[in-house]
Amino acid sequence: MSHLHRPHDDLPGIAELAERLRGESRGLSSWVVFENESFAQVFEFAAHRRMQVWEETDEVGNVDGYSWQEQLWAGSEWVNVSTVDGVAPLNEEQLRGHLSAFQGEAEATHPGVLSTREAALDRMMRVALGTAASLARKVDQLERQLNTTAEDLRRSEADNDRILTALNLLTQRPPRARRPASPEQTAPVAGSPAVFGKGPSR
Repeated sequence: MSHLHRPHDDLPGIAELAERLRGESRGLSSWVVFENESFAQVFEFAAHRRMQVWEETDEVGNVDGYSWQEQLWAGSEWVNVSTVDGVAPLNEEQLRGHLSAFQGEAEATHPGVLSTREAALDRMMRVALGTAASLARKVDQLERQLNTTAEDLRRSEADNDRILTALNLLTQRPPRARRPASPEQTAPVAGSPAVFGKGPSR
């Protein structure tokens, strides 16, 4: 049966296609196929390799192709081992070919079929990948913290600038003019003795 490229509006959803592939490979492959929390169909060789596949849709919701991400088990987590940014989605025929190549490579590199030396090198490579992934996450976390700190400093500087501007405006205001004393304030206080000049002496 040939799998020709279908028109976009006739491409099956990835869940439907995964079900077909699961049926076609029954008894022929050691992978398991399931849907994960991000709605990808996962073709997984347990504790070894897996490929996640998502459907891509056009502006009206028709399936426009399939994107994928390959991962390797690094001893404690799955680590991305393929870069698909900027790669055009696959059509059905291309996806089948990609899955077939992935399956062959995964079966040929499974730890159970490697020699003792190959298996040891494989473990070292997986540990290195896991360490690199962990360090990358720490770098991302530090970058986020630095960005947050820089933003806090910018806000603090802006607040300080506003305070300094307000203080400068206050210090630059001219002093208030003193009002002249009123007549009532210059007259003798009631009840106080009046002082008269002495008259001519006799």
